[in-house]
Amino acid sequence: MATGVRISAVVGLVVVVSFELVAGNGEGIGGYLLQTQSGGGRRDLMLAGAVWAGVLGALINVGLVALERRAFRWHTVRTEASA
Repeated sequence: MATGVRISAVVGLVVVVSFELVAGNGEGIGGYLLQTQSGGGRRDLMLAGAVWAGVLGALINVGLVALERRAFRWHTVRTEASA
């Protein structure tokens, strides 16, 4: 169940950014990426926004993994001992 929550959180981030790109009026990362490409485009700012979205997804994943290890300490100890 914890793995499903972790995966759905990152997929949710991808869906939100994609929806903002399609809708065109978002104020989040997708809206920022869209604004950097309108009117000539600034590739450096678009790349910075894409990297920021990736870092945000990685931080969410790391945080949820840490929470999962803390909540299910008995499970991680058992899997580390068998490896």
